[in-house]
Amino acid sequence: MSRKRRNKNRSRARGPGNGRPFRLAVTSIELARGYDGLLRGKPEPAFILALFSGGGASARLIARTIIEVPMHTVHGFPATVVLPDRRVMSTSLSADGPLLLLGLAVEVDSRELLQHLYARVEQPDRFHVWRTNDQTPAPLELAEMARGGAPSIPTAERLNLMWDDKNLETVGDAFGDDYIGASAIVLRSPLGGRHAYRMHFSSADERNDWTMTLTIGGRW
Repeated sequence: MSRKRRNKNRSRARGPGNGRPFRLAVTSIELARGYDGLLRGKPEPAFILALFSGGGASARLIARTIIEVPMHTVHGFPATVVLPDRRVMSTSLSADGPLLLLGLAVEVDSRELLQHLYARVEQPDRFHVWRTNDQTPAPLELAEMARGGAPSIPTAERLNLMWDDKNLETVGDAFGDDYIGASAIVLRSPLGGRHAYRMHFSSADERNDWTMTLTIGGRW
């Protein structure tokens, strides 16, 4: 992947840049399983990371980025890919309060679903989420999930995700890509020091099972 391509995929911050710093670095992508269909070769994993403020009545997008995983060193599964450009999100937070980092994973073929989801995070109020392990699903808006409060040791949680009334697990085929899954971390600004996280993504059929390892913190 060229330096020009990597720089293009860095986060796009929104609003003034004179607040508290937010830094995110991706350490690696762990590929436990990977599948792109019969006789179609290796999958092409891509991730969207979107950072939202949850302090108001509705969520507000602060920054977003796309991470495309170079697969030329992968010759089988399981495998781990270390990204050549780890610092993928660097922005400023204009106010203290709850934050939500949403991750979406796509197996890319046509790039249409990837483009569709990247555009959709601009309208966070149309997303509804519930935790994968919830026995009784109760869909929440992104701001509601963020306001639920950050635990003392924040962890990533796998999510089911809806756009309007459509479950994203059912829309991938219409765009030519495969939707793999969603994960989120609830944080609170100010962030303090650096902390390591793992965001897990798995397709409904479990043929694709990926984990992103990342570090989040203030200035470093």
